[in-house]
Amino acid sequence: MDSKDPAINDTANNNSTQLEHVPVPAGPAHSAVTSTSLPHLNDFITKVGEDAYTIQSLSSELERTKEKLREAEKKISQLEIDNQTIREDIDNARELLSAAQEDGNAVKAQLQAHEDSVEQLEAALKKWGTASIPLFVSPLNSRIINYKSTLDNVFRCDNARKTAFLAFIRHWSEMQTVRPSGDRVDLLCSRFARVYDALERGTAEARKSSA
Repeated sequence: MDSKDPAINDTANNNSTQLEHVPVPAGPAHSAVTSTSLPHLNDFITKVGEDAYTIQSLSSELERTKEKLREAEKKISQLEIDNQTIREDIDNARELLSAAQEDGNAVKAQLQAHEDSVEQLEAALKKWGTASIPLFVSPLNSRIINYKSTLDNVFRCDNARKTAFLAFIRHWSEMQTVRPSGDRVDLLCSRFARVYDALERGTAEARKSSA
């Protein structure tokens, strides 16, 4: 077939014209997707890093808070122990105060009893009069007259108590060798001795209670 045939030439020209209008891809199909998604991926990675740092900071803060809570619990426990100790000390102080008040009341009662005895002796002396007591027992008479001041000295000083009591005992022993006449003197001396004995017991008990 001759290449100069008009039909063949027309066909070739038509094919050439159709090939010229076929579009050619500029590059791979995924290139456009990568170029548009890359900025969003970078933002996501940055955000993940920031979140991780925030979580780490919060975790550290949480641990510090837990440590503070543990310290607070220890302090609360110590305060509870201290409060219990204070309560026990207060209870002990109250018991001691109550015991001291009871001892004070007992001492007051003893003092009142001694004062009553002194008043009775003074009343007896006034009733009998000093003239009814023989002269040879005048030392005993003066001791009985000053009995109240002697009692005061007894409670102020132990040595005064011992001195007064020993002096009375010594004088009492002397009286046993020379018996005075008169029932009144015997009765007075006997009463005086009983009062002193009661005083001795009372001061001993008061001293034990104070100790």
